[in-house]
Amino acid sequence: MRILVVEDDPLICEFVVECLRDEGFDVIHAADREQALSWCGRQVADALVTDVQLPGTIDGWETLS
Repeated sequence: MRILVVEDDPLICEFVVECLRDEGFDVIHAADREQALSWCGRQVADALVTDVQLPGTIDGWETLS
């Protein structure tokens, strides 16, 4: 299973990505919505884990849509 993690805080991101990889998941990280959408334009993720309070005008809730 491939999981896309969208998180701008480096410490939280490192923790979440490491935990998911330890459980055997293929994890891709994006620091913001733009990176996430760029990645999604090239590949498909099975699941999304996103920060709700992302920097910029688009938050994590809007990233889901």
